[in-house]
Amino acid sequence: QICAASAAAALCAAPPSPPEDAMVRKNAAARLTPSSGAGSSGKREKKAKDGDDPLRLLKYAILPVVGLSCVALFLSSRKASGTGGDSSKAAARTAASLADLGGPMALTSEASFDGFLAEHPNGALIDFFIPGCSHCKKLAPEFNAAAVILKAAGGPPLATLDGEVAPSVVQKLNITRYPTVLWFKDGESVQELPPQSREGAKIVEFVQYVQEPAMVEFDTRTQLEESVPELRSAMTGLQRPVVAGIGGGGSTERATLRRVAERMRGKVVFLSAAAGEETGLVIRAYGHEEAADQVYEGDFTAQAMQEWIQQLIS
Repeated sequence: QICAASAAAALCAAPPSPPEDAMVRKNAAARLTPSSGAGSSGKREKKAKDGDDPLRLLKYAILPVVGLSCVALFLSSRKASGTGGDSSKAAARTAASLADLGGPMALTSEASFDGFLAEHPNGALIDFFIPGCSHCKKLAPEFNAAAVILKAAGGPPLATLDGEVAPSVVQKLNITRYPTVLWFKDGESVQELPPQSREGAKIVEFVQYVQEPAMVEFDTRTQLEESVPELRSAMTGLQRPVVAGIGGGGSTERATLRRVAERMRGKVVFLSAAAGEETGLVIRAYGHEEAADQVYEGDFTAQAMQEWIQQLIS
């Protein structure tokens, strides 16, 4: 069962960047953790017994570090191979081993790029590079290591694309610096790997993060509305709203809102709830106080929705 703690977990799931994130984590944990003293309410105790313990939800909102030992093993073998002998032969052996283990796919044209995205609508990570770029060369072995780990775990595919070989793709995506590593969902670029995450283990963490649902799902509208007071309490110190999509069923409008949620992951928490009856989609921004709430009245296009939300958080 999803409750307000799930939304608080989503507040904690964004990659740590602005200082306010630490405050939100602290507030969410403090307000949603059941007390162990005599004043603990029966409702809280029942939740814990039923397995809906907010501590558990907050725990699993933190991104796990997967495959650190595999990355260390790869990096240590790379270091050993470079200590003597022909370095070019060592590099060739490493590339061959990575290919056998499931390294990233090399995309060589716009057609192969389009085909790759069409084949993997649920998500793929692509490293855009150019020869001679020192930062690209530094990233390459880390990206290869992440590809091996993710493939072994049954994760999404990774690929590379030389910007000089497929300039039309680079132009279409407006890529102006290298390396640029983008996460694609349903054929659209929705997230970029932060420069500070260009290590094998951190790339794996990033992929795990972007695979999580972009919206917190509530079973009913009533359930969401009953959770609003706790949500507002958890938002103390957060200078941005929580955006909820209510109703809409399987409408194109709801699908569009999901696309916006994918694009703005980590910047805004998105909620979703069925209306209990077939109604049109209503998008509501909940603030820390009810006076700050707003209802979206614009066009149901991804650009218009995103611009409205961006104004709310600016």
